[in-house]
This record gives sequence, C-alpha cells and structure tokens, in this order.
Amino acid sequence: MMIIGLGFVKLCFPFKTAKSLTHPLTLSLLGGQSQSGAQSGSAFGSGTQFASARIFTVQELSSACNDFAPAYEVGVGGHARVYRGYIPPYGDVAIKRAKLRAMQGREFQNELDVLSRVHHRNLVRFFGCCEEGDEQMLVYEFMKSGTLHAHLVGKSGRTLDWKLRLNIAIGTANGLNYLHNHADPPIIHRDVKPSNILLDEKMNAKLGDFGISRMVDDPEDIMTFTRVAGTWGYLDPMYRETRKLTDKSDVYSFGVVLLELVIGKESEKSLGQRKPIQGDMPAWVEKEYLAGGLEAIIDPVLNGRYPYETMCRVLETGLWCTRPKWDDRPKIKEALSALEYAKAVAGKETLPEDSQTMVEVFGQHLFQNLGLKKPRGIRTPPPGQAGGLLFTEDQLLGATNGPGTSYSADSVVLPATYTKVEAR
Repeated sequence: MMIIGLGFVKLCFPFKTAKSLTHPLTLSLLGGQSQSGAQSGSAFGSGTQFASARIFTVQELSSACNDFAPAYEVGVGGHARVYRGYIPPYGDVAIKRAKLRAMQGREFQNELDVLSRVHHRNLVRFFGCCEEGDEQMLVYEFMKSGTLHAHLVGKSGRTLDWKLRLNIAIGTANGLNYLHNHADPPIIHRDVKPSNILLDEKMNAKLGDFGISRMVDDPEDIMTFTRVAGTWGYLDPMYRETRKLTDKSDVYSFGVVLLELVIGKESEKSLGQRKPIQGDMPAWVEKEYLAGGLEAIIDPVLNGRYPYETMCRVLETGLWCTRPKWDDRPKIKEALSALEYAKAVAGKETLPEDSQTMVEVFGQHLFQNLGLKKPRGIRTPPPGQAGGLLFTEDQLLGATNGPGTSYSADSVVLPATYTKVEAR
C-alpha cells in the first residue's frame, strides 16, 4: 500500500521553450502568474508559495515505474491508480495516474489548487505533476508504511499498539487543524477516512487525497452542494441529508476514524471475538460502551494491552465528534486538545494514595455533551488494567475555572491539588 504527501517546492521547469511558460499546468502551479512573477515572489493565490515543484513528462514518470507495470501498482480508486516509482533526487515516489478522463480536469485542477497552498508535517508532500494529452498525473512522496486502513484490517502484517493509535489520531487532528485554522484560505477536506491517512516509515500520520476538498473564506461558513461527495460511513449525516457542508463535517469523519482506532475495523481477527457492528457505527459504539464498558467493544487485536482510562478518553472524543448535530460537536482544535490531554495523562492513572494528580476535566465536559442523565463514572477496569478517579461536576469546576465557568478545551487548567473521590 502506498501513500502521498505535500510540501514546499521550487519551480524548475524542464521545458526550455516559450510555450512552457503558458502550459496550463504551469499556470496552475503559478496561480495564473507568469514565471517571472513567481520568481519575484508572487504568491499562489492568497496561499503559500511553492519552493520547488516540477512539471514531469510522461516519459519520466513511465520510466520511473517500468511503464506503469502492474507490479508497481500500490493502490487503486474510483478515479485513479497509484504506482510506486523512483525518481532522483526524490527517491521513492507515489505517482497518482488518473484513469482516462476520470478526474475530469476539475478534480485535477482542484487538487493542484489545494496543494499549492498547504505545507504541514501531517499532510503528504507534493513533488510535481504531469499533464500531456489525455494523461493527468500527480507525484507525491511515497509513504512506506501504507494506509491506516491496511493496518486496521490486518493487511499490513503489523499490529498497531495503543501508543501508535493515539499518535496517529493526534497527527491526523494536527493536519486537519492546519487545514481549518491555518491554511490560507481555510480548507475542508471532505473525505477523511483511514485509506486517506498515510503512514511514513516512522508511522507518522499524513492526510492525503485532496481531490474533493474545498477552499472556503471561513471554515464555519455553510456551503450548499447539488450532490454529496465523500465516503459512506464517514459522511456527516447533516451534510448527507441537507447537502450543507461546514468544518464540522470533517470533524464528524474524524470522529468515525477515532472510533475505529479504538474498536478496530471488521476483519478476520475480530470476527467471533466481539459483537458485529450493526447499523450506524457511532450509535452502536455509544450504546455498547454505555452498556458494557470499553472492554465490550475495544479492538481484540490489542489483547488487553492498553491504558484503560486513556483509551476511554479517546473513544469518548470520537463520540463527541460524531454527535448528530453540528453545534454538539467540538471544533477540530478542541478534539486535538482532548487527545493531547489523553496522551499527557497516559500511564499516570494508578497513583499512590498521597500523590497529587491532574483532574479529569475533559471526561466531565464530554459527559455533558453526550447528554447523559447522570455521570457514567469510571467503570471497574478488567484485571491488570489501571483504575481511575471519579470527580463530581462541582469539584471539577471548583478545581479548575471556578463555579459556573464553562470548560474550554483550549485552556485546560491543571490544579496543583485535588479532592479525591473513591473510584466506583
């Protein structure tokens, strides 16, 4: 399995004729500016300048993967096939080759527009592109560890432990946070799912595939579409029903990914070890979790080796992100804060009686967002797992921002002391 990436790039055109200066792909990369304009410092649209992008020839890319031989194919989608190739000085690359006219020009142009504006460690790096005759190709970094999907369904030959899963979740959230809050203009991905989360050799997560992404003036703006685009199972139900899209639609999709990181995906390894998922996945997870606790639904591949409370927090963040209504979901930066908090307290859940600890603020906030009638409390963990502390709402508010103050995931206040309440 392969994957792809983006980054800063320096325009070095292989074409030496005047015609190359008006090549449609060249103009696409330059945001409609002349080559001289780019060299003098003009930006691509209102976004980031490329520091090094190449326009490749069909011959170059064909040679890189043995004339697009089947043995070099590492992925296939509805509109394109992906090949692994080798191009100096980039080394291994991923070549996304559109099926004949499948990308319809608009998707091809859209992905180029997005790629010209983004640069982040959790987004795939873009090296260049090719447009000759009927051929349309994009060239990215090759992601040696494949897709998150391949790992979750057991096709990678490697088991993801809880630390990797949490780091992948945080990396993906970081990439989305950049798209929503730091890209210029903001970008809504529209197709967040495990097969679009790519992993490098160090298992760092990077978002890829921007073919249906949309640039917006404000990520909170509501856009209306004539048709719904995305992947069933990860589609925001409000977007699916109303054809209206906001940044909270990406948050929903990310929430489904979080749930799958905790419970796994249906695979040969999970069959017979857990109840099969039925109907709407987030609703099923919430029902089973509240009825039977984490141990009833967690991925059996983990074989009990995980910090109980930390994985509860990750799953509950997923449930928060997948609330049916936009207003009940967090912003992606709030979900990111919750995950970083979960990571910070991982391994610190069993403490001496006289130790001081951080108050679990997020869990109580989530309890309110789930609309439960009373606190879920901390369930007794399975044998060998860490226990937890249960705090009342008044104690939580009193220990942090004071009575009557709303919790903000952007400013978690960790008290120096706390009042212990016996776990139950």
